[in-house]
Amino acid sequence: QTVSNACGTMGIIHAAMNAPATVVEEDNYFASLRARCEGLDADARASVIENDDALEVAHVGASTEGQSEVPDINANIDLHFVTFADVNGGLWELDGRKPGPVYHGPTSDAGLLKDSVPVIRKYMDAAD
Repeated sequence: QTVSNACGTMGIIHAAMNAPATVVEEDNYFASLRARCEGLDADARASVIENDDALEVAHVGASTEGQSEVPDINANIDLHFVTFADVNGGLWELDGRKPGPVYHGPTSDAGLLKDSVPVIRKYMDAAD
């Protein structure tokens, strides 16, 4: 992740981009983003996201509508979002703070939540 304080937005992007193609309807923003990023390496995909004016407008709009105070862009934030996705029958953790996706074993669309809970619990226990 190369955009500061955007981990929630990145989590949504990870979830949408790793959803089956049947979930992301044609002719919408996520289908367009997927097409623009297809075949690119991680740095090139980051550049596409960094330079996407429509995404920036949507991110700023969403971040200012919530109940939380929007942190200063240079603030050191100790909160973070990650996404868990079923990609080809595997449970993958997608976290912009890590150098790449983390495989946590097999899963399925039906078992994604159940299979993600033990991983999330491990992180919650470590945070205590």
